[in-house]
Amino acid sequence: MEGGAHWTLLVMIGFGALWLVALVAYGLVFAGRGTAFVRRKLVCPANGEQVDCGLHRDTNGRFTEVRTCSRFSPASFVDCAQGCLRDANARADASPSDRRTSKVTALET
Repeated sequence: MEGGAHWTLLVMIGFGALWLVALVAYGLVFAGRGTAFVRRKLVCPANGEQVDCGLHRDTNGRFTEVRTCSRFSPASFVDCAQGCLRDANARADASPSDRRTSKVTALET
């Protein structure tokens, strides 16, 4: 029996290496395609009050959804037209010179 089971060790090492290559390839293919959850203080266009929002940002850097808002209870029950997304995206799109003269009401934190 001495040396007879070495092939099983080689098979296990081979499967492990294959799994590692697949994991790295998956990471390289899907790197940078994730989305982000960011927190911002914004002025709500519905009532003019400053609110603390949790915004979903897509891979292009655009805000696509309000996930949480301090105006609602519970904060995750966002039940509005999400007009603050327009303001947040307009601020993100504005060039530095436009930001000085812009009337966007978003406040960066």
